[in-house]
Amino acid sequence: MVESLERARIDAPGRSNLAPDTNDYWVELDRRHRIQSRHTHPICLTRGEGAWLWDVANNKYLDFESGQICASVGHSNPTYVAAVKEQLDKLVQTGSCYIDATQVRFQEKLASTTGGHFQQSFLACSGSESNEAALRLAKSYTGRSEVVSFMGNYHGHTFGAWSITGFGDKARAGFGPPMPGVTFLPTPYDYVMPGEPRYAYRDESVIAACVRFCEKMLDATTSGKPAAIVVELLQSAAGVRPLPIPFVQAIRRICDERGALMIADEAQTGLGRLGSWWGFEKFEVVPDIVTASKTLGGGAPLSAILVSSRLGQEAVLRGYRQSSSHTGDPLLCAAGLATIEIIENKDLLRNVRTVGGYLKEELQKLCDASPIGGEMRGEGFLLGLELVRSKQSGQPNGEATQLFTDECRKRGLLTGWWPVPYLAANVVRLMPAYTLTMAEAQEALSIVEASLKAVGRTGAV
Repeated sequence: MVESLERARIDAPGRSNLAPDTNDYWVELDRRHRIQSRHTHPICLTRGEGAWLWDVANNKYLDFESGQICASVGHSNPTYVAAVKEQLDKLVQTGSCYIDATQVRFQEKLASTTGGHFQQSFLACSGSESNEAALRLAKSYTGRSEVVSFMGNYHGHTFGAWSITGFGDKARAGFGPPMPGVTFLPTPYDYVMPGEPRYAYRDESVIAACVRFCEKMLDATTSGKPAAIVVELLQSAAGVRPLPIPFVQAIRRICDERGALMIADEAQTGLGRLGSWWGFEKFEVVPDIVTASKTLGGGAPLSAILVSSRLGQEAVLRGYRQSSSHTGDPLLCAAGLATIEIIENKDLLRNVRTVGGYLKEELQKLCDASPIGGEMRGEGFLLGLELVRSKQSGQPNGEATQLFTDECRKRGLLTGWWPVPYLAANVVRLMPAYTLTMAEAQEALSIVEASLKAVGRTGAV
């Protein structure tokens, strides 16, 4: 490590005033060469092990982002590393015109996690790609072009995925018109108007009224027969907002009545993060298409769309075509196969449920005891800690949220919050690796408690 750092000093002339074993050195070099299109924390990471990360100055952090929700089975999991190394020695990439045993075994294993609902898949490298493929399949299969999405959905930054992402303001400004034929509808969270009770979105009558409004808007602003309705079962970027089960079931009904395909974007809820293989299991519905990414590759860039054999075969007969230079790469499939097998063999779904349930309960106690603490949202290892100005109003407290995040990082806990204008400004996401132990959870809780106390009443009214 020292030799490589010294090499970096030589390769970066004019930097002798900063030592390469400091975070500042690498942050400054990063600012010279990377387009600074998003916020980054002022640390340079060098290695990881399980739920832990280390930076160049050998500071240690408990990672509650798990590589932006990707390193599902922990950093540098020995079984995972061994499987990837073994494949690396054999075959890395084949292109789209060939198959290989690792790809076939992975897709067979992936299908086995779906309870028999989905037998076929198309593989890609990112969540955006999988959503593009899902839109393409839905349009080809139905012969229609309109797509319905929801306020608060996040689906990616490629053109189609960005076009169906339900954020406005700076998420839209400056990029020109999105894909035509997209309609956005409210979820119960956005249907509730200012001045109504804080948790009105949970009320059965409000949910039912929101469904009726969605159907009215669908008929009033579209042909009424879209190709697909795209849903994020738990709207993570919008503030870790689980959709009410009756609302999701109503979406399924609307799709059935209108001949539209229901697409569930499970980039963040799929493959175990909620304590079940798939998020749709918790909503008692079965989508027509599931898109998966992030956790799927255990840190490697791997994504997929999943469909039934009937839908997959019929879509091809109706003209669906999809390809990529990196669809089903053996190296990526080895990572995905290892991820699923580790989750199975180590009973990590149970760990997510057990430790995740404990975390949520204890974090809610800490929020209740803090003057700026709101509610804990989410499930399993996809949790959201809300900070408010007033417990009565629930008004967002962005100032305290940023300070809290900084305090956690100073104490060695990395949390999922970034100052992006269109994301939830007052919800800190907690998304550890599935291997998190109870002792590590307790260490995180102690840091959260100390950080809440350090922030005090900042922003409270």
